[in-house]
Amino acid sequence: MKKKTKSSILFMMDKPNMSCLEPLYTHLSEEYHVTLIYDKKPEIKKNNDVEIVELDGKGKVSNRTLRGRNNNVQKYKINFFKKLIFSLMHYLRLQVKYIKFKKKISSNNNIEAIFVYSDRPEIDYTAVALKWAKKNKVKVIVPYTSKISDCITIRENKLAYKIYEDCVLDKILFRLRPDLINGTLKFYQTEKAIALYLFGVLPFNPWVLGGGISDIVCLDSMKTYKEMNEDKRIQGKFKIVGDVNLINLYSSYKDREQIKRTIKNKYNLVNEKIIIISLPQYYEHNLLDEKSHYIEIERWMGAASSLSKNILLSLHPKMKYKYYRYLEEKYNASILDERLSDVLPIADLFMAINSSTVYWAILCGVKTLLMNTVKLNIGDFNIFNSVVIVNKKDEMEDKLKIISTQDLDFENDWEKLERRSIFNSEILNNYKRLL
Repeated sequence: MKKKTKSSILFMMDKPNMSCLEPLYTHLSEEYHVTLIYDKKPEIKKNNDVEIVELDGKGKVSNRTLRGRNNNVQKYKINFFKKLIFSLMHYLRLQVKYIKFKKKISSNNNIEAIFVYSDRPEIDYTAVALKWAKKNKVKVIVPYTSKISDCITIRENKLAYKIYEDCVLDKILFRLRPDLINGTLKFYQTEKAIALYLFGVLPFNPWVLGGGISDIVCLDSMKTYKEMNEDKRIQGKFKIVGDVNLINLYSSYKDREQIKRTIKNKYNLVNEKIIIISLPQYYEHNLLDEKSHYIEIERWMGAASSLSKNILLSLHPKMKYKYYRYLEEKYNASILDERLSDVLPIADLFMAINSSTVYWAILCGVKTLLMNTVKLNIGDFNIFNSVVIVNKKDEMEDKLKIISTQDLDFENDWEKLERRSIFNSEILNNYKRLL
């Protein structure tokens, strides 16, 4: 790679988010030296203007969901001395990672900013990157890649740990840092919180994105801005620049007719109408056991196949193809090789759980069936005319048939999402102006 005299920009994200940031870092590479930092080398498109830095593979840049923590909470009910030992072990791991991190990026001079997925780190290289950025006065930017989980969502979907009143360390830590708890829940395991505190990266308010080491937290719209926590220490960080996922989605939306022809030829689709199903990650996120997970998916597939339309399946990066490929033959469906944002605009109907992808569907004018039979927090999705919510398992097929034949006017929904201001080609320039 030829050397550049440009300022440097670092991207340190998990693989799914790095993928959706591709249009952004490619665009920035025209003016900046862009470095992508991974725990190990990923499979990405060759780009001679982007440098790849591999870490040791042991300290993952993790965007792990917090879901399912309470399922294993009894495993973490350990005694005082073990918690202290684990705290020190976590702290020492972070120190070792910090030394490795500095060596890996020592050649990158004049670094202007680093993009990270969150300022609420785990015991991972993101914590290390945040400390390094703070020490070297490098701007930390958190891009908007999905709907932000706020305190209410974290509580209602059981994304936090229980507090043990009989644990001395819990009592000491949360008396000193009451902002780490909410009711009977704590955001971090006690030993991790202590390690992050000693390392200097424990967020002052982990319940809201922006409550840690960060300079700019990107939001997609004024609607999201109004929903965010009113913590005055955080408000100054928020910048409305757009959802980076919409960069690729908007491009696909403009070219949807050509994309539809390509997809129909590639997957040998016979019918004119297309249903895209974003399969739920109930088992992967510890929301259901394996058996119940597949029963729920079979219910989705059975309802969709009753419409005699083309069925395309989108898998979350945590879902392995080998465990779901049987659905292709059983239901005459096709599992997409493409990212959801590459193909969603061609759908006539979209099926999903509570996800930011439902907003994508609305922006693209795609009718959506939101499956809520597992009773997750559905947020504000019930305010949209183009979204039909299924709360009971026995109503799934009927509601699917009704919405598939309805002619819907999306104008009111588009106005609620501020479509004109957030779904356009200006998102790349908005991010560039942050630098």
